Amino acid sequence: LSRRQRQMCIRDRPYTWEKFVKIEEASLITCFSIGTLYNLVNKNKIPFHKVGRSIRFDPEELQLWMKKDRPEIVKLGIRKLKEE
Repeated sequence: LSRRQRQMCIRDRPYTWEKFVKIEEASLITCFSIGTLYNLVNKNKIPFHKVGRSIRFDPEELQLWMKKDRPEIVKLGIRKLKEE
């Protein structure tokens, strides 16, 4: 998806508000820190949706993303461990 498509307002998508989670909950789903998630959003490396100025995540999309991009996620985790 293009950046514009990912950032479409939720009202333009066939989803319901209840389906989306805030970044704190996405952090629990992915086991990444909130700061890491913000970095991934900034680099467009994680699926997200914009709601006004807020960032929301679809838990199902996160699960698919984690399964699909497993090598990339493992590499991110290893790099993070090396930085600490």
